[in-house]
Amino acid sequence: MDRRRWRFPDPDRQHLVQAGSRLWVCVIAVARGAVAAGAVPQLAAQAGKLPEARKVLQVAIDNTDMLLELLSSVDL
Repeated sequence: MDRRRWRFPDPDRQHLVQAGSRLWVCVIAVARGAVAAGAVPQLAAQAGKLPEARKVLQVAIDNTDMLLELLSSVDL
């Protein structure tokens, strides 16, 4: 495992992951509604919010994968 990549979850920054999750869910919900209503401008407005949410969620996924790898290395 590449220890330089490890970004241990900081309890003080946990709110960022939660905020990223909420943002992602809200963007998806608004986008679904916009598609159903044919509201192209509203749908387009959501596109700019997705990269930020993806970045935060990707950090959480990466940390989960690394923790699973760490645990498997000690037979857990």
